Parts: sequence; C-alpha cells; structure tokens
Amino acid sequence: MTNLECYSDDTFDLAISSEVLEHIKEYGMERRAIEELKRITKQGGLLIIGTPNSEMLGEHSFFFDEINGLFNEYFSEFCIFENALESFGDKKCLWEKRLSEGKVGITISEIIDLSETCLPDNSQAEIKQGMEAGIFEFSTFTIDTTLLHNTHSWIIMAINNK
Repeated sequence: MTNLECYSDDTFDLAISSEVLEHIKEYGMERRAIEELKRITKQGGLLIIGTPNSEMLGEHSFFFDEINGLFNEYFSEFCIFENALESFGDKKCLWEKRLSEGKVGITISEIIDLSETCLPDNSQAEIKQGMEAGIFEFSTFTIDTTLLHNTHSWIIMAINNK
C-alpha cells in the first residue's frame, strides 16, 4: 500500500482500503499510503478507507484527532463516519470527552444485531444515535448507508481534489 508504482498516476475513479492503514501506522507509513492512494486516484475520484477506532480497540487503531488530522493534511473535502457502538469499559470516558468537545464524525443510526457482535465479557453494548440510515449526499456522490454495519471503525470518504 505504500508502494503502488505498478499503477500510473490518475488510474482509478475509486480506491478502497479496508482495515489496512492501522497495520502500517506502527511503522509510521500511514502518510505514504495516503499519498499513494491519492496519486493513483483520478482528479475528482473517491477514496474510501476503513480503520479501527482507538476508543474501541486500543492499539492498532486511530483516535479521532489522528484520523481527522491525517485526512485534513491531504484532502480539502472528506467526511468521517463514526462507529455505531459506544465505547465501553474504561474507554467510554474517551468517547464522552470527545462528544462534549464536538470532535465527532457522522453517526448513522443503524440496526446492529448485537448477537453477531463481539464484546468483552461483562460489557453492555450501547448504540450511538445519529442520522437515519438512507441516502447520504457527499460532494457529487450519492451514498446509500442502509447496508452500513460499522461497529468499531472509522470510515473515511475523501475526494481527490489534487
């Protein structure tokens, strides 16, 4: 992901990375990966990146300020979708603090089947309230969020405005 030289500049209308960015963060390579994805995406193209929220998973993930800062550095137009589950245990205060500071992404009110969701023992799942699932307009793109099932990650959409 940090060396996509087999692809020419401006090759794709869409680039997707799902649950990969966190694995190269520990090597300090997340910026290089974003640069490469941006390079191979056409002007006006869409990048979609999913990566875990540190409030849910701790290590191997990103805090809101980290992911927001990273995308703000490379894109003038992006949006961050929040995970639907609230943090639990000792991490719940991180979510509550960020919420009180207004440092939040877009939350889609989803129907989450908690029987299909892994939680730590003795944890009670709470679902964040947000926008009704449905059609979401982002720049020139129309996104249907009814199939979104995002329990623990950030999902970032960014427009490549080179």
